[in-house]
Amino acid sequence: MYKTQSIRLEPQDRVISFEFVGLHYIYPEANLYAYKLEGVDTRWNYTTADKRQVSYANLPRGRNLIFRVKAANSDKVWGQEEAQIKIYITPLFWEQLWFQMGASCC
Repeated sequence: MYKTQSIRLEPQDRVISFEFVGLHYIYPEANLYAYKLEGVDTRWNYTTADKRQVSYANLPRGRNLIFRVKAANSDKVWGQEEAQIKIYITPLFWEQLWFQMGASCC
């Protein structure tokens, strides 16, 4: 996610995983993380430094999603910046608006 701002997946690619790390060198094993996939998660999910990976399956096609993650140091001070990446899964052709509109007029 460091340089990538968005990814576009094919219709069959509906599983995605993220692994993240916060840069706090004094006591990195005590870092905390919060993440959410907007469009799927309704709230932030919290995890510790030993569980820095998350996977999502059966993601909705044809919707814009944003994965967001932020970190806190061992003093539980949350960083001001968060990393994020936009995700779009291309819908199957029969799920696309042009197909549905064409099918409805016939």
